[in-house]
Amino acid sequence: MNLQGLVELVSRDELVRTLSDVVRIPSVNPYDELPGPGRREREVGDYLLQRLDQLGFETGEREIAPGRPNIWGRLRGSGDGPTVMLAGHMDTVTVEGYSDPFEPKVTEDRVYGRGSCDMKSAFATYLEIARILVETNIPLRGDLLIVGVADEEYQLRGSADMGWHGPFADYGIILEPTDLKICLAHRGDVAFKIRTFGASCHSSSPELGHNAITDMSQVLNALSSYDDELQAREHHPLCGAPRFSMNVIRGGTITHAIPDFCELEVDRRTLPHETPDIVYEEVRQKLDMVPGLKYELTEPHSVSLPLEVDQDCAIAQAARNAFRKVTGHVAGLGSCSGATDAPNFGFPTIVFGAGPFMTAHTLNEYAEINLIETVTKTVLGTVLELIE
Repeated sequence: MNLQGLVELVSRDELVRTLSDVVRIPSVNPYDELPGPGRREREVGDYLLQRLDQLGFETGEREIAPGRPNIWGRLRGSGDGPTVMLAGHMDTVTVEGYSDPFEPKVTEDRVYGRGSCDMKSAFATYLEIARILVETNIPLRGDLLIVGVADEEYQLRGSADMGWHGPFADYGIILEPTDLKICLAHRGDVAFKIRTFGASCHSSSPELGHNAITDMSQVLNALSSYDDELQAREHHPLCGAPRFSMNVIRGGTITHAIPDFCELEVDRRTLPHETPDIVYEEVRQKLDMVPGLKYELTEPHSVSLPLEVDQDCAIAQAARNAFRKVTGHVAGLGSCSGATDAPNFGFPTIVFGAGPFMTAHTLNEYAEINLIETVTKTVLGTVLELIE
């Protein structure tokens, strides 16, 4: 059966049903706390494993933390082709202030609910592709690997663990919401803290102490033009410029005491050639120019790797070919605005998904059904070009 015949098998009703099922499972990232009510990546994983088992996939899981598994299912081919991974994260951001976030609301062209856009619609796509391949019994040379990872919305520990322990693939696709743009690159992220220290005393005699906040003001001044300098550098063709921001500050305890401690949290967005060591060296050079300033840089509390995939790579070419066949248009190429799991897997992985991206993480999150259909048909064509 040719691609045109296969894409006609994509069921809008099945996509909506599966997405609604997964939205109903609360899976807010627990961050540093233990999983509990409303924080159930495990239940999303169990749902996916059950569906994949029913389709005859080989399934497996590995916990990255108590109650927080990575899950996967494999549809084996003859062994003469590559393995293609379709991956997504099972967690969502918080629902504070969101009315009925886990009760999907379906309209003619949208599905509302937390995670509908970012990125539970991916699992509707993956399971629909799995259903079509199994029911049509198309001979496959390579393997199809469907993966759900934990902890993307915090520290990307799920994909990092899978990058070390597998299962592995030759190519990958992640359906983060990109509004149908094929993303071959994105910036990374290094987040860390800068601390200054003083000596506390009564505020009536500040000369008896040393004010850590005053020292931090020198840090702020020394780094105030750093982002402007980064933007003046040569831009990456897809990612643009590296960026820097100072975002959280803490210091002092009471009004009438000189503070002996101050802490600043900073965020540096990195280009594909940049490493955390480069970032730290640049910040140190600026702070070391301040006479007498004593400070401490902490180890990064969050590191996300940058992504860069060659546009001539097989997965990128297959996606562009499939998009053209499905839509009649040339796919746009670009970068994602934020970091993703993609670089952690260790093999060429593109980011391509529905949207609209503007609703991700909002209190009115939704996915457009027409876009999900287009993505499903495009990913189906991409997979078949590589493993059929």
